[in-house]
Amino acid sequence: HSHPGYGCWMSGVDCATQITNQAFQEPFLAVVVDPVRTMAAGKVEIGAFRTYPEGYTPPDDDGGAYQTIPLDKIEDFGVHAKQYYQLDVSFFKSSLDDHLLRLLWQSYWQRTLSSSSLLLTSAGLPY
Repeated sequence: HSHPGYGCWMSGVDCATQITNQAFQEPFLAVVVDPVRTMAAGKVEIGAFRTYPEGYTPPDDDGGAYQTIPLDKIEDFGVHAKQYYQLDVSFFKSSLDDHLLRLLWQSYWQRTLSSSSLLLTSAGLPY
């Protein structure tokens, strides 16, 4: 699912959904994408997560990777931060992917050039 403009993390609803799915559909993982930050940065902002088993106490966080969470979401993030852990994510582009992306670029290059992350931020939207 996506968190447009909020980054990649798990909300309380996300954690509850993930716990249920892990109980009945193993293996199961949550994938979160931020399309707004992806467009602004020009690279995919994606996270993959699993929840800890009920009753498990995770080790103390050593600081980990810095995350930017909007202030209106920080409380939800903090309340549920110890209920899940992030998985390493890697992805690749195959030759077919490359071909399809080239076709899309040929069709939509004008729109891409006419849009800008600066336009998003000037409109007051998070990036």
